[in-house]
Amino acid sequence: MSEEEKKQEEKKEPEEKPVDTKEGDKPESSTLIESARQERQRMETVVKDMKKENDRQEEMMARQELGGRAEAGTKSEAPKEISAEDFANNFIESSENILLPEAK
Repeated sequence: MSEEEKKQEEKKEPEEKPVDTKEGDKPESSTLIESARQERQRMETVVKDMKKENDRQEEMMARQELGGRAEAGTKSEAPKEISAEDFANNFIESSENILLPEAK
């Protein structure tokens, strides 16, 4: 071998060996089982998150219900009392008078 041939061999990049993922020796059913397990884990985490959110919302609703409001210092308006005469006059003047339609 000459020196040029030696240099060319050194310049050649070493061949990369394929990485063994060990997926080739698994039957297809085991990959289905593995994917089902992963899906179950994802669903379990979603359920846990939903439970936490539900608990948080229930707590907020309970606080809202128990919080209430104080109406201290406000005056409630008493219903205005109408005399029988005023009631009769209002009834006669109203357009909803079906008993005496020509009494307008």
